[in-house]
Amino acid sequence: MSSDEFFLANPEAYAEAEPILDKDDEFLAFWEDLTHDFENFETNDHPSPTPSQESHKLTPMEQYLESLHCAGTVKEISKNLSKKLGVVKSTMKPISNYFTKKVFANMKKMCPFPVFDKSDAMLYLPSTMAKLANSGDIEKFTTLLRTHSDKNAKVILCNKTNLEMPVSKFLELVELVDDLYPDSMNCMHSTKVINNKIVAVMYYKYTDAPEIYEHTESMVTDPLFRTFFVGSRKEIVQRALQLHEKSETLQKDINMLIDMQEELQMYGKSDLVMTFDAVSKKIMTYEYYSTATSVSHNGVQYNL
Repeated sequence: MSSDEFFLANPEAYAEAEPILDKDDEFLAFWEDLTHDFENFETNDHPSPTPSQESHKLTPMEQYLESLHCAGTVKEISKNLSKKLGVVKSTMKPISNYFTKKVFANMKKMCPFPVFDKSDAMLYLPSTMAKLANSGDIEKFTTLLRTHSDKNAKVILCNKTNLEMPVSKFLELVELVDDLYPDSMNCMHSTKVINNKIVAVMYYKYTDAPEIYEHTESMVTDPLFRTFFVGSRKEIVQRALQLHEKSETLQKDINMLIDMQEELQMYGKSDLVMTFDAVSKKIMTYEYYSTATSVSHNGVQYNL
């Protein structure tokens, strides 16, 4: 009677049988390398499964793949293993789940998936800028821009004023806006690269409250910014919305809300064009094209 016939006739003896390995030198050498890291494991706390716990329906390699619950690169490793090992003799003693899990746990440690930090990548710079501005983390916002900007970089607010300033002055503006409009939010819509330019489209929202204008006189000291923030609320809002270019009906509605000292939800869109140097990979210019799109009050939307 052959060994296969014996184990078929006496299945209870299968789990106690010594493994019958193929004497192929390449297979044995590979198996020795595979198990080398587990020779010193303490297994007293992890006894081998009893015969009733072991499966006799799958081959040892199939049990390996069946017990594998890891994701990503480890699954690819298991496929490569099965190709390299080939067909294991059906008379080999089944491998315990404990040992199988230890093998692949060790492989996972040896083959970690690479971590990519998107927050510091130039392609994701507009998105990261928006997130940091939303959270009010001006310190990290400053570090981010200084890291990616050329020492002579400029920021241009490309409205009708075409206000140009160095990055250091722009950072002061960002901090001032965060103080005046603490609820301001930016939402990134899209980012694309065109030659040496990164073009980002984002939407923004903030609340214009009458109380803000009671403090701008003392908060805004830089002459460059006083034009935008210091003065009567009606003048500043009309200028921000370019209200003189809108219909008379819209002007009347917005002015009435301002006179009533109502809070207004301001919505707008900004196109940010960042031009970088192809050699240094540093940003040379930041161009903002901002447009107010609508005003909301108590659920009523006024499209501009």
